[in-house]
Amino acid sequence: MNSMNSENLWVWEEIECEALRKALKDFNDAAPRADRITRRKLANAMGVSPTTVNSFLNGSRPLTKSIAIAFQNISGVPVRSFSARLADGIDTPQKRSAK
Repeated sequence: MNSMNSENLWVWEEIECEALRKALKDFNDAAPRADRITRRKLANAMGVSPTTVNSFLNGSRPLTKSIAIAFQNISGVPVRSFSARLADGIDTPQKRSAK
């Protein structure tokens, strides 16, 4: 049984991409129009091209820690909400103000 899809992603990688796409949609659905994150804004924040962002969102390229962190930074959506695997591998100190 092959657990990779036609794009050569593992099923769990495809699920992460789908979860990221849903997180972006949910964020944009809840945000005022001026605060919505376009794929171009996301690409700029991630330091990649809009085509590459589409590859992540469409499930043809697996998510990486740097992409997950960039999405979290621009949206405030925790990595864990779309990838427990990446969240477990990211050492993110709390960015709250000191006492």
